[in-house]
Amino acid sequence: MSVSRSTGEDELIAVTAIFRHGERTPITFYPTDPHKNSPVWTSAPSQLTNDGKKQMFELGKWLRERYNGFLSTTYKKNEIYVLSSDEDRCITSAASTLAGLFPPKDNDVWNPDLPWQPIPVHTLPSETDHFFTTWRYSLTLPTFQRHFASFDKSEIKKLCDYISAHIGRKISHFFEALLIWDILYIEEYKHLPLPEWTKEVYPEKLSKLHSEYYSLQTSTLENSKLVIGRFLHEVIKQFEFFANNSREKTEVPKMKMYSGHDINLHFILKVLEIPHSLDIPFGAFLAIELKRKSCGKLYVQLVYKGKDVEVLKIKGNSSEYDYHDFRDILSQYAVSAAEHSALISKLQSSL
Repeated sequence: MSVSRSTGEDELIAVTAIFRHGERTPITFYPTDPHKNSPVWTSAPSQLTNDGKKQMFELGKWLRERYNGFLSTTYKKNEIYVLSSDEDRCITSAASTLAGLFPPKDNDVWNPDLPWQPIPVHTLPSETDHFFTTWRYSLTLPTFQRHFASFDKSEIKKLCDYISAHIGRKISHFFEALLIWDILYIEEYKHLPLPEWTKEVYPEKLSKLHSEYYSLQTSTLENSKLVIGRFLHEVIKQFEFFANNSREKTEVPKMKMYSGHDINLHFILKVLEIPHSLDIPFGAFLAIELKRKSCGKLYVQLVYKGKDVEVLKIKGNSSEYDYHDFRDILSQYAVSAAEHSALISKLQSSL
């Protein structure tokens, strides 16, 4: 059902949406991995699978149904802007989603043998990406370093030694252990039988490490600003424009869509105090919708599409959250580009 007028007189005026890329292959394989040459892998390591492409295409079709009337059936650059993490799987996911969202019709049909049209997908160089791959900075956080410095001496060493004895190579760092978690998670997802030795560490021990890794990155206000502050700043900037201007103004696209990673969705849900599983599925989608009631009151709704579609309650309170209160929550964490750069320098100098 379209949401442009789906709630009586309430009007949808702006949307920021972010999704996790579709199903992918493992980032790497370990030397003794019995499934590294399995025919189930139709793509190279870390790439979107064919099922992942279909998954994101279906997401695009769902978006067309949901936002039909809000978005024109023809692509217009003043209506939607798409930014992707500079990873192949994310760029391909964005392209697949847009193929489902904007099937060519009438004058957009440029090749009768190809029911597809190119829609722009923007990216940022990885070295200047402060939206999607901020965990690169988090590895230098003092809280992060201190925690794993002590952890490394005990549990991590035991875990890495055990895994090393079975995978055909030596691992010694927690991040290498997380890569093994990634392999096992995806192989299990693809219904491949895991080796007997993995029962000692997967899912329980490696999932615990994975959970700690995620939790530490938002464990302090500064950490949260570092990993999600730039994104939240952009949400505020977009929504403030539409909260204070007519919809007819076209300087800012009324829908911004980001193609990223599971960790990006986790950070957003965490700062909004929305309970969720760390197992954010491939293709999971989160929309932050700004709406206006007939009386003029502005409010925000969060729509999450994982295995099911649900409207989330912000801070456990309401599914219709006052816009100004929502803006105040985000403002605690939001940082401009200059503030973000200064924060990186500050945290790195305190090591």
